[in-house]
Amino acid sequence: MLPSLEDIAFALRLSEKDSQKRLDALVTVNLLDVDGETLLPHNWNGRQFKSDDATERVKRFRERNKKQESNVTGNVSSNDPVTLQETDS
Repeated sequence: MLPSLEDIAFALRLSEKDSQKRLDALVTVNLLDVDGETLLPHNWNGRQFKSDDATERVKRFRERNKKQESNVTGNVSSNDPVTLQETDS
């Protein structure tokens, strides 16, 4: 939401009367919406990114990785010793 008329006027270095005229003009051309006593940029809520639930996303990621890991390793546990191949240098 926009700050108070007093704060807007101060920031623009205009009188409150001139600032109100400019805000009214922005409302008239639908760049600002009036919500009770406050002004908002037009369709502000519709333009905001909807944050995802990181906890749920991480849980799904870990489940996918757990399934992929069990498919790749078969019955081998991650603590089983692994024999490295000998190669000639």
